[in-house]
Amino acid sequence: MLSQLERSAFDTFQDGSWKVAALDSGAGPDEADWVRLGLCFVLETVTRLRYLRFEELDGQAGFKPDGSPSSHIEEEIEELLRKRLGRLAPEVNILGEESGGAVSSFGYSVAIDPIDGTWAFLNRAETFSTTLLILHDQQPVVGFIANPATGELAYSTTA
Repeated sequence: MLSQLERSAFDTFQDGSWKVAALDSGAGPDEADWVRLGLCFVLETVTRLRYLRFEELDGQAGFKPDGSPSSHIEEEIEELLRKRLGRLAPEVNILGEESGGAVSSFGYSVAIDPIDGTWAFLNRAETFSTTLLILHDQQPVVGFIANPATGELAYSTTA
């Protein structure tokens, strides 16, 4: 059974309103705002990846300097997160697995690995995930992990 917050997040995801509503900047976003935003972004990402894993991926992958694979899809997802947060919470720092960035000592930061297990994704296996972590003053607030292949999604807050 979904909590009221989860139901609210799913409803906002389905109607698309989360893409344009800024986080409350008066007293600052609270944990519920971040859970709602994180759930919506992870749902958007895993929905996209769930279908992309069956499409033709020629030319979509390359290698990072350490020899691990990277796909253009991951870079696009990180850029989308940057755009979404730029409108919703412009003061947030973002750290992406592919595009870099930094976690701020103060304030909010978001870290993302759009495809954790790129080899598995490229080989159409079911053992890759999307991870997202929201921090405040370098301390975790809420973390998300989802498996696009199976539709499993979990999150945990520090409360």
